Parts: sequence; structure tokens; C-alpha cells
Amino acid sequence: MKLTKAKLAMLTGAVLFCATSSALAERYSVDGYSYNYEILYSDGLPSGVCIRPIFRSSSNYTDPAVSPRPVGDYAIPNYLPYDSTNFLPVVKIGYQPNFGSYAGTCRAFSSSTMTSVAIPNTVTNIDLGAFAECTALESVHFPTALKTLGEASFVGCPKLTQIELPAGLERIGRSTFSGCTNLVDVALHEGLRQIDDNAFSRASYYGWLGISDTYNPCVSLTNIAIPNSVTNIGYSAFSKCTGLRTAVVGGGDLNYGVFSGCTALSDVTLGENVTSIGEHAFDGCVNLTEIVVPDAVTNIGDYAFCGCTNLTRIVLGSGVKSVGNCAFQGCANLTEIVIPSGVTNIGAYAFQDCKSMRNVSFAASVKAIGNYSFLRCSSLKSIVIPDTMESIGAYAFSGCTSITNVHVGSGLKTLGDSAFASCFPGKVTAYGPLPESGANNLPRSVYTKKYVVTARHLASWLPWLIQNKMNYAILDEETRQELRVVVSGEGANAVSIAASLGISPARTTDAEGAVVIYAEPCLSIGAFDPAVGRIEVVVTPTDGSTVTGDLVTDCVTVEWSDNLKDWTPLQSVAVDAASYNAERAKGHFTCIFDASKHNFYKVNVKGR
Repeated sequence: MKLTKAKLAMLTGAVLFCATSSALAERYSVDGYSYNYEILYSDGLPSGVCIRPIFRSSSNYTDPAVSPRPVGDYAIPNYLPYDSTNFLPVVKIGYQPNFGSYAGTCRAFSSSTMTSVAIPNTVTNIDLGAFAECTALESVHFPTALKTLGEASFVGCPKLTQIELPAGLERIGRSTFSGCTNLVDVALHEGLRQIDDNAFSRASYYGWLGISDTYNPCVSLTNIAIPNSVTNIGYSAFSKCTGLRTAVVGGGDLNYGVFSGCTALSDVTLGENVTSIGEHAFDGCVNLTEIVVPDAVTNIGDYAFCGCTNLTRIVLGSGVKSVGNCAFQGCANLTEIVIPSGVTNIGAYAFQDCKSMRNVSFAASVKAIGNYSFLRCSSLKSIVIPDTMESIGAYAFSGCTSITNVHVGSGLKTLGDSAFASCFPGKVTAYGPLPESGANNLPRSVYTKKYVVTARHLASWLPWLIQNKMNYAILDEETRQELRVVVSGEGANAVSIAASLGISPARTTDAEGAVVIYAEPCLSIGAFDPAVGRIEVVVTPTDGSTVTGDLVTDCVTVEWSDNLKDWTPLQSVAVDAASYNAERAKGHFTCIFDASKHNFYKVNVKGR
């Protein structure tokens, strides 16, 4: 646009004008302020100006963008002159990258004592640190043309309480509002695409720019509504905004720690355009009670909901493929989780210490459960491991002291150490097919036989049973000591099958009350109570000879263990004298041993 000098002076109120033919107008003064600025070009033609500090290499000094620093209610000029007859719109507020040792003067309006600022509607970009540490700033008129809020542009402005960002804004830069500790409300609009790292939380390191990195998050912010158009929310964008109570997230990838430490956050709505929940995204949100993960989300990151102690309900969308390490660790009030079809992996410690969780359902797609994944889920009881699962990690269900039933699928290949340690206080059933002919010298199945395995806890036997593909096993609910294993084999080989498994047959009835026929050994176990150190032995003589107490103790051995791994023979097993005199004619003997010194015992019997 072309104007006469008189018109230019009248429109801008100029008191001094000095221009050169170079890209920089050295200085232009109006209303008591002198401005340094740079002429911007597009396709070789001047297109606008950028107000910014100017570095003078001759004196190694940076002239501030505006001098003196603005005070009170302040308005940035709409236009600045290009030459003596033309002016250009102000389109950018910038900084001086080559600042030398004068970091504090390289930011356009920083450290000013203005209480309000009106930014021209022609400005499209507010650059790095433009209004940093304007500690008196209470209100900002943002331009309608604004596209980008540069990083740290309003860092350390504690008197800002409310911000209305323009509808055309596309990006909020890193640490833009860090230190705006009294900011209560921010209006965001459709069209916004990017919220950068730490945008409303603690400032990133800006010491090189003369900006403190100790500014606190926006602790007074109570509500945030992120529009559907957002595609990415940066690291820790709202981290430790401790006053935040509700968050509506229309879209975007939730990156590392987006809402971590938001201790007041109780109501979160995730829109259909949210595609991922990153590491630590909601870590430590202790007041969050429930959340529905949309179908577009494919990944629940490590520690995503760790420490959400009041979370009682979560619905995982159908698109979730993996649950990260420690994703729900310490969610002490979470009662149930349904792992949707499509999830292939559950990470280590994923649900550790979810002490209220009673039920977990695994989809057939789950291939692996990581180490310690359900450690100390002490209320967990209805576990069904699908046939498609191949691996259960070490201590995966350790400390789940309420587990009563486990259905182990046929596809399991790896069971980690102590996967079910301290489990199964009551009746337990585990399933798996018998090996093919020749495996462990076991023939193909023909008949079903029941045997009593004398182990104190199923936890010590279950890994072995699964490894050897047993049909199923039951830990007696009342005695908490008898492990009944159903195996299949030819009737004539029942005893050899039992011997190869390290178990002994006994007379009993099946669930329907029908007598189950056994091949008869010389000795068998009628009952075993390791809590008091008593073993009831049933003897069936085959040659008519007298059965003595020595015969019984020679054939009965007890082993002890404190870790369910290393077993050591117990040296002293004796026949109770009273039972020997009263019951030996019936073939019943009671053996006793000291059961007070160790944690676990198992008994073995061999026939003559």
C-alpha cells in the first residue's frame, strides 16, 4: 500500500521515521516507543514485518525489540513502514537468535510491566519467549490470523487468569503457558492440531534464553476441552496441573505423561479421534474413577494408569493391541478387566497390586502374560487361560491368594518360575492334554483313572503338571492338601503311569459317587496332612504275609522344601504306635513326622 508521508504520520502517530534500503528499518518511533523490526519477503516481494530485537555485531549488543519496555495497557502497532511512502502489516513477533551474552534482551516484549496487550489481527506467529516473564500481564487480545504460539511465549505470566485463543490457531508451542499459575480457563477451538511438550506444565530448560526453568505448572486450571482436530498432545503437556478436574480430549496421540500427577482429575472423556495412550499418560491421577478407551487406540503405554488408586472401571476399546508394562500397577480399586480380542501381549507388572480385582477375562488373541503381571491381585478368583496363550511369565499370578479355579489352555509352552506361588487355598482345576505315546513313557489314553498326589499346595505342582500335559488336577478344598490328578492310560498300566508321574493311587469315588477302580499297589496314601505331620497309609498285602511297621516306614518317604523348588528328604518318619496296634489288621497305618520346621512337604510311597 502506498501513502504520502503526511498520511503515514497521521495514521500511525509517528514522531520519528528513519528507514534505509536494507532489509531492516533501523528504528521507528510512535507513541513514545521505538521499534526494531525486520522486513519479511515472499517470492522476492516485501510481505510484512517482524518486530524483534536486533543484534549489532559492531558493538556485540542486542537492541530490544521495543524500548522502553511497555507498561500498562499497551497496543502493538498494526503497520510499520517499509520506505518513506509504503508500510507493511506486522505479521510476526520474533526474537534474536544470535544474542551473544545478552539472552535477556533477545525476547521481543519479555519482562515488560504491561497489564494488557492488544496484538494486531495481522500477526500469524508469536515467536520464542515473546512475552516471557511479563509478571503484570492480566489480559491478552490474540489476533484472529494467529497460527502459531511459539515455545515459552507466555512463560512466567502469573496474573493471566483467562485466555481466549483464536479459532485459526494451529499450534501451541512447548512450555507456552508454564508458570501461569493463576490461569483458570483456556478456550481451544477446532482447527488446533498440535499441543507441544509441557505446554501447560513445568517449563523445559530455557536457561540459555534467560528464562527460569523452575516455573510451576498451571495449577489453577480446572477444565480443559481439547478439540477433535488435535492430532498430537506432547510430553507432559498438562502434567501436575493439580487443580484440573475434568478433561475432554477430542483427538490426538496422548504422549508421555500428558496428564500425569493431575491429582484432582476425576472425569476424563476420550473422543473417537484419540489414537494412543502413551507412557505415564495418567500416572498418579488418584481421583480418576473410570475411563472408556476408544476403539481407535491401539496401545496402552507403560505406566499409563499406574497409581490411579480410585480407578474402579475401565473399558478397553476393540483396537487395543498391547497393554504395557506397569500400565495399571497399583490401581487398588479396579474390580474387573476384560482384555479385548486383538490384544497379543500383557506387559510385566501390568496389573500388579490391583487388590480389588476379582475377575479377568483374556481374549483368545493373547499370546503372552509378562512377569509379575498380576502379582498380589489378592481378590482375583473365574482365571481362564485360552488355548492360544503360549507363555505365562515368572510370578505372573504370585500372591493371588483368593484364586480358586484356573483353566490352563493346551497351547501353553512356557510357565515362569513361581507363576502361581501362594495361590489356590481351595478347589482348583487345571486342564491340558496327555502327551503323545512315548512321552514320559505314558501310553495313549484309553481309560480315565484318578490318583492322589500328596503335595501341600497346587502351586508347587502346577508348573510340572502343565509341562507334562495332565488332563486336570484338583486341590481338595477342605484339607488343602490332596491334589487329585486325572490321567488317561491303559488300565493294566495304571500303576506304572502313577509311578512315572511320582504319584500314588488311592481308593476313592468320582464326583458322581461311583467307585473308581484302581490297579492295586502294596501301599498307598489314604490321607496326608502336612500341617500336623500325619500320613494315613493303606496297605494291601499280596502274598498273605504280615505287614509290619518297618515295612511301612521303609516304603514311605517325606520330602520338605521352603521354596517349592529344592526338595530334601526328611530323615525321621515313624509309625504311630497306637494306630499300629489298633489298625494294622485292617491294613491302615498312621505315620508321623515333625512338620514344624519347614514350609512345604510332600510324601512318596513305593510298593514291594
